[in-house]
Formats: sequence, structure tokens, C-alpha cells
Amino acid sequence: MNAKLSPYIELVSALVERGIDPAEFRQRYSDLYLGDDTMWSDAEFGVLDKLFAETDDFEPDPLLRAELVHSLDADELRQSAANALGRLRALAQDQQ
Repeated sequence: MNAKLSPYIELVSALVERGIDPAEFRQRYSDLYLGDDTMWSDAEFGVLDKLFAETDDFEPDPLLRAELVHSLDADELRQSAANALGRLRALAQDQQ
């Protein structure tokens, strides 16, 4: 596995496969992503940045979510994360 991507793959799989709390995932992913100065390939950056935007769109409160123009609930965040996880794993595999 690509060492650069492994922290992301581990964290995203924690949400998708092990069911960590989506709010915890949002905080941990934001901290990881914003604190990372890696020079990503365009493909890697595209996946990581899109998931960051989707994570930022996550709103656990249905009343607040109803007031927002664009927001994701927990299931939508998990689906976005599952899609990203598949792409991240493929990118990591391609780089071996």
C-alpha cells in the first residue's frame, strides 16, 4: 500500500467498514487533510479534496440540514466515503 495514502485509507475505512461516528470522522479527516503538506498527484488530490468538501458538507442535525443549500446526512457521507475509499485503494495499488 502507498505509505502516503495509508492514513487516509485507514481513516476512511474506519467510517465505511467499522462504523466510527460520522462527526468524529469529519473532525479527524479535516485535521488530517488540513495538516498534510504532501505534494499529491492530480488524481490523488482530486479524490482527497472531493472527500474533504463532502465531509465539510456533512450536517448531522436534520433540522439544520434542511436549512442548508447543500448538505449530506450520515448515510450520504458514508456513501461518498465508500466511493473515495475504492478510488484511494485503486490509486495505492497502481503505485506499488
